[in-house]
Amino acid sequence: MNGESMRSDSKINYRNIPSKVRLHPQTLEIVYRTTVVDKENNAKLSPSFINKYGKCFVDPKDKVAKYDASSLKRVYEKVGKIRPEDQDKPSSFFVHYKHRIIYSVYNITVPLNNNDYQVHHICSNPKCHRPNHLELISTSDNQREKATRALDRLKIEVDDRSSLVSQLTNSFEFTPPAINDFDFGGEYQKKNLTIDEIVFHTENVQNTIANYDFN
Repeated sequence: MNGESMRSDSKINYRNIPSKVRLHPQTLEIVYRTTVVDKENNAKLSPSFINKYGKCFVDPKDKVAKYDASSLKRVYEKVGKIRPEDQDKPSSFFVHYKHRIIYSVYNITVPLNNNDYQVHHICSNPKCHRPNHLELISTSDNQREKATRALDRLKIEVDDRSSLVSQLTNSFEFTPPAINDFDFGGEYQKKNLTIDEIVFHTENVQNTIANYDFN
């Protein structure tokens, strides 16, 4: 378990980053020490998005983890924000996701331990931590956007392949309108699938598409 979150009864409880840690100049130095601009546009942002917001800021190392993170233990020590019971905790205990660190620094008055809100990537790149690519939205909206994006990727992949679309939508128990208009209020025909299950299914579908014989 790291310092970014604590899990209790299958629910993630995010820890806030103290204001003294946010304000210390070494906090940004630690994050940006391993940051580059995504010059190759691996995030596949549209030209119009890049013109308006710029390309993503990412860690140059190809990591397995979904989100890039940094340990802020040295900053916690410098500003005296390590609790007595945490004195012997390893550096990993003080790890925070980079996008949450950056958002907290540029939005110093906003607490980040409210589980009703999450830092959202408007670029749809979870590894990005460019300040103007981040916004705070409700947890439900963030999860809805995540699911819609996954379903949109699926629809784009199979839109012109009617037989495969039929096969996949039947396996996923969707009505066709539900693919186009995802809605948590009842339009989505399912068997109590969670967001992670939706995304997992979409990834499996994409693998199916890649191996499907269209000849």
